[in-house]
Amino acid sequence: MSKLQLSSPDLADAGILWNYMRMEHVPEKSDVIIGLGSHDLGVARHVVLLYTQGYAPLIVFSGNVGRLTHGVFTEPEADAYRREAVRLGVPAEAILTEVASTNTGQNIVMSQQVLADYDIRPKRVLLVHKPYMLRRDYATFMKQWEGAEMVQVRCLAEDAAMETYLNQTARPDETIAVIVGDVQRIIEYPKYGFQIEQDIPDNVMQAYNRLVKRGYDTHLI
Repeated sequence: MSKLQLSSPDLADAGILWNYMRMEHVPEKSDVIIGLGSHDLGVARHVVLLYTQGYAPLIVFSGNVGRLTHGVFTEPEADAYRREAVRLGVPAEAILTEVASTNTGQNIVMSQQVLADYDIRPKRVLLVHKPYMLRRDYATFMKQWEGAEMVQVRCLAEDAAMETYLNQTARPDETIAVIVGDVQRIIEYPKYGFQIEQDIPDNVMQAYNRLVKRGYDTHLI
């Protein structure tokens, strides 16, 4: 039975934000797949799928403990991802980990540093994360990855409809609040130099404002 007990207006507005934030690209053969840390092992599983389909010969998992993962894992996010990938058949030697970062900007910067430590300077990168994080991931990568203008980056996530994804979470309403918070970061972070600017359509701003007014504000800055 569905867990969703959200109103139709809430779901409609969340869907507008979901579709905006899910800025997904078509995968292409690349040098590395970077899985950005979170509480969601679906990220690791999608990295494994891309790896087994031959899109890249190398994986980097990035993340220590972020704002949503306290108490979720007993180890850094990157180590939990690596454990899941190895369980699913990825050779351990095909995986590098970065276990210091605690936010998306650090994920990007420190993943690049880990690769540089092995004298790896990829020109084609697949960036994998939660579906509703892809636009933020792209905007962050283009600002934080040194030489990003010379790199082909493709942002990808598991194929999940919003309501299916929400039903897999313990608190669908809280997940919507997280999405609202991530949209706010698309709005605010460029002024701090954390991300590049993104065009925000009027319907997205209107849906965002309505959800904030209805109380989905627990993950605002």
